[in-house]
Amino acid sequence: MKSLLLVATLAAFAFPACAALPGYTPLSAADPVGRIYDYTRSNRDGSLPEQIVVYRKSVTEVAVFKSVEACTTAAYVTAQLNPQTLEATTLYAGKLNRDGSQNVFGRLDVDPATRLISARIDLPGMLLSDTTTATDSPWHLYDFDLASLTVVTPHLTDPQAGFSFGLALVVTDSMTDFLTYLGRADVRFVADETHNGHQTRRYMVGGPAFGENGGPLWLDAEDGHIVDAEFGIPNHAEYSDFKLKLNRISDGGEAEWNSLLRAHYTGCP
Repeated sequence: MKSLLLVATLAAFAFPACAALPGYTPLSAADPVGRIYDYTRSNRDGSLPEQIVVYRKSVTEVAVFKSVEACTTAAYVTAQLNPQTLEATTLYAGKLNRDGSQNVFGRLDVDPATRLISARIDLPGMLLSDTTTATDSPWHLYDFDLASLTVVTPHLTDPQAGFSFGLALVVTDSMTDFLTYLGRADVRFVADETHNGHQTRRYMVGGPAFGENGGPLWLDAEDGHIVDAEFGIPNHAEYSDFKLKLNRISDGGEAEWNSLLRAHYTGCP
């Protein structure tokens, strides 16, 4: 009896550490691990298209492949997510090697106690570092192309209630001040509608992160992932604004993901 009381007492004290972020259910083994989301990122007018492929490698791991054209330099970025707080704890910036592996040149870490985001980028003959603080939860890295957001939005407990998140951005056109915390993004539910052939929930995104330069966001009505997004603020220096459109979804898992990575340089000089 005493042992049962002890277990119950310990469980009561341990529960807050295991509780998910309010408004969300935690990431779990029931999630579509192995799912691949193929997007196109561009300006809102469709210019400067780039393929963005998001891979749910595990419950807590997300990988992103970014390519403009086969045989050219492609980005390969990975992130570790906390299943309870639903935000990245570590991100690795890299390029795709010819054998399909990741050549890491940068790292971003988050201190959960202080919420300080620390970034390091290794360039030839130069090491860059910068910090900022994520004052809102959960936070997402904008230039990760909403990859962590599309993994998290299926966990909203009440999708029609609206939600918010913090947004950080890395733009390396500055050698000293390249990491910025844009602020809180507020997401307001607007309507259920058919969009690009999908049954979706349409939202309007604004708040301090975007000001008057927010825009619509469409989430899949059944599964909750991003179907389309159009914002007035770009997430890369060469763009004038932002659009992310879903092309297809596959549950091909690791085999399809590895094949996609290797295919990028197949037959190249």
